[in-house]
Amino acid sequence: GNRFHPYGQRQGKGAGMRRTGPTMSIKVQPVPWGYTNDQLAEFFAPYGDVESAVVNMGTPTYGYVNFKSTEAAASCIAMGKVEINGETCVISAGRKGPGGAQPDGGPTNGIGLFNLPFTTTEDELQTMLQAYTGFTRLKMVYMKNTQEFRGYAFAYFDSVDNATTAKDLLQGLVLGANTVDVKYAYESNDKPQA
Repeated sequence: GNRFHPYGQRQGKGAGMRRTGPTMSIKVQPVPWGYTNDQLAEFFAPYGDVESAVVNMGTPTYGYVNFKSTEAAASCIAMGKVEINGETCVISAGRKGPGGAQPDGGPTNGIGLFNLPFTTTEDELQTMLQAYTGFTRLKMVYMKNTQEFRGYAFAYFDSVDNATTAKDLLQGLVLGANTVDVKYAYESNDKPQA
């Protein structure tokens, strides 16, 4: 079925339940003229598993990309913009639940660290995070094909309180020349990975 139609989110049974739920889709605007759904899906494939992509021809032309995980969508939204065919395209959350959903989905027991230098190693982050109470595990995010570090990681804690404390303390952290952007992670530690 075409359940990802960009105008279809108002019907659908679960619409009200996703009020503060994180988004798994992003909006990309503008999309270069003549760009196809497949090209858009292919462009964002390195950032995570793409479920589908839709280009809407208009002024400007824009597109939606639906991911299979909230982490992939969150990382693209955190980047803010990408360059496609030499054009700067702005990325925003594709679908917000009714009732002014929080941009980062509310407190969870995990935090996302975005805008990390690409030279950051797992050991460096692990050592830094072990200083925080309740830290349980780290998940670095790499490009699928090349295994290059994508510049963001997720840290999980044994409770929402400990994650919140660490998030507050890490806010504004500078690594190398980068100011790290800290947000709540969208997937809790105990959720089985698909």
